[in-house]
Amino acid sequence: MGDVQEYFINNEVRNFYSVSISGYHIAEAGANPISQLAFTLSNGFTYVEYYLS
Repeated sequence: MGDVQEYFINNEVRNFYSVSISGYHIAEAGANPISQLAFTLSNGFTYVEYYLS
């Protein structure tokens, strides 16, 4: 992902927002792998819905 971000930033691509979706912190809080995946996907979908609105 870093290479993609670097390209967009270096080439001043308009309307580019760097967003990192990670569920690692959810696992550290004690979630099982299924819950971690579910919350991570939910967070990602929420970002997409927000930016499309």
